[in-house]
Amino acid sequence: MKTEGSDISAKDKVLFLAHVAIDKKATAPVILEIGQINPFADFFLILNGRSDRHVQAISEAIHKALKDLKEEILGMEGYEEGRWVLIDCGEVIVHVFQETIREYYDLEGLWIDAPRLNLNRNEEEKPGGKTLQITRNDLDQFKKRLLEERMVIIKEMDKFIEDANTFGKDGTMDIGDEASELSSRQLLLSLSESERKKLLEIDRALERIVEGTYGRCAECGEPISHKRLEVKPSALYCVACKTHRETLEKKELNQ
Repeated sequence: MKTEGSDISAKDKVLFLAHVAIDKKATAPVILEIGQINPFADFFLILNGRSDRHVQAISEAIHKALKDLKEEILGMEGYEEGRWVLIDCGEVIVHVFQETIREYYDLEGLWIDAPRLNLNRNEEEKPGGKTLQITRNDLDQFKKRLLEERMVIIKEMDKFIEDANTFGKDGTMDIGDEASELSSRQLLLSLSESERKKLLEIDRALERIVEGTYGRCAECGEPISHKRLEVKPSALYCVACKTHRETLEKKELNQ
């Protein structure tokens, strides 16, 4: 299920928020899939903080992550006390507890019939999870596309390097020409570096085909959607982990 206007599914959202909370040192994360039991939400994300200030810090990080993604926040309760903060973001409801409060209210016990979504599942299937929807024919097609893309990139890299090495060989440049030549050479070399990164992604994807892990997120172990692999066969991460990694990279650049 997606919220109207949202670019991220409920499952991707809850996984992303779990990673955000874990980065703030939240402990004992549990994701309950309640959508089949109760229609008001798809997932509960339940987490622990060490103290009232820690619970508030986790809640602030989740609130900010949602705003950065332009995701709807319907409400946040309990922040001032910092004992149990509830963040309602539509199809996902986040509960950040102090440990003793969590034990007392025992939401996991109240929702004992709800399947759990494992953050670090590497097996082919687990209760509440999904199996990979990649057939042998799909795998062969993805492998063929990866090999074709690899060959194209190698040819492009060779051309970039050849062009970069031919600038200014006639010895007739003035100062302006030299500046232009340096700028063009740097551009070509940066393009070459970009191609190298793409090549590494493709080689890693080909390795994962051999290992039998192709199609699963390299970070959380969840299946990568077939649609995403169709667009980018070299994809190593699901949408949630990709979004999370990009958010962290932006934070590092802004520091």
